[in-house]
Amino acid sequence: MKILVLIIASDQTQQYIDMQSLWRSRIDSCPPAFDVWFVKSSSADLWVWDDDDDVALDKDSRTLFVKQNETFIPGILNKTIVALDYFLKRDEYTHVWRTNLSSVLDFCGLQQFLYLNRGLSYAGFSGITDSGIIFASGAGFLMIREAALYLVKNHSLVLSWDLIDDVSIGRLLIPVFGITHIERLWVKSVDDPIREAVLNGIFHFRCESFQHSNTTNLMKKVCDVIGAM
Repeated sequence: MKILVLIIASDQTQQYIDMQSLWRSRIDSCPPAFDVWFVKSSSADLWVWDDDDDVALDKDSRTLFVKQNETFIPGILNKTIVALDYFLKRDEYTHVWRTNLSSVLDFCGLQQFLYLNRGLSYAGFSGITDSGIIFASGAGFLMIREAALYLVKNHSLVLSWDLIDDVSIGRLLIPVFGITHIERLWVKSVDDPIREAVLNGIFHFRCESFQHSNTTNLMKKVCDVIGAM
């Protein structure tokens, strides 16, 4: 089992930079089955790598840069597709966990979950749009290698580039791979039942505060709880 973790990231705010620092502080100690990378955009006028390249890898910062402007729609979707295409060609990852900066992942918890649930293809905290599209939340969703490759291969024909990334991905994958719901804890206070969630097998913690003013502190609290168990 080898798990690629892709973290959609940017440096647009100090809060985002602080969240990256927290993620990096945990990468070196995560289980060897995991390979963790940030995925960021870099516009053409700021591109410092070969002009003929559309992607660049910075191993020191664990970051894959995609040559494009930083946008919400369709930028996050394109970053996801480009990163999957890049990494899946270079290693035999069995699973992909795509997530965001303000989430905390219990690496050991996810690894244990995968050992116990080997039949999953596409999974995450599921939702449904007003128009009836079912999807796994972009804050954190799982794909087996085959589903990720299918996404890369078929994105140009089927994906809706005017939809938010997670909805568009769900619209493509569910008819082929189905979806499995995964519980998560949405952390909005340091008093939320984090330890109880870990004991109950939850491994994804979505942290959020108003304008992310306290999100990093919420993430630190989750990390402290996980580290103490």
